[in-house]
Amino acid sequence: MTMHGDKGGRSAGTPRFGERRRSYELAASARGRRRRRIGRLCMRIVVPVLLAALVVGLVLLAYATLGGAPASYESPYRWPGEAVFLAGGPIGSGDANYSECLVRPDDGEVRTVAVPSGGVRLDPWFAGAATILCGRSVSVTSGPQLPLYPFALSRPLLVGLGVAVVVVGWSGYRLTTARPGAPRR
Repeated sequence: MTMHGDKGGRSAGTPRFGERRRSYELAASARGRRRRRIGRLCMRIVVPVLLAALVVGLVLLAYATLGGAPASYESPYRWPGEAVFLAGGPIGSGDANYSECLVRPDDGEVRTVAVPSGGVRLDPWFAGAATILCGRSVSVTSGPQLPLYPFALSRPLLVGLGVAVVVVGWSGYRLTTARPGAPRR
């Protein structure tokens, strides 16, 4: 005997046995499709864009640091009098963590410049040209490469781009692969 006619003891809004499970599975599969769509977006667009930014950063680093002319006592650099960047390599520790360069202008005051391993920008304090002599070989960069140095020497920027690529790639991978025990649809 049923109370509500032919509904078998159920009220009007109560689902039949098994219907609740199917509606949960449909909602879970919709969430899974949405997660996979976001994951594919990460893998197809975001990761390649971040990888391209990382590659551009590394190319800028190489162009800015390797594109300069050497300056040492054996091979002095003739400075035409425009702004330059002197980049020294990693040298040592303590007080000897820099190279010393002697800047001898044709007309003007001779100066000794300490060049740390990260480098230093020099603006001319004289008119005309000068000769740069350094104890250890340094790279002298001028012209269009000069504005690239702040980016090229920014290790946190390059490390951050690398971490972003790994995190977004890993997230995209996790979003596109099904978890164990999850229904596949």
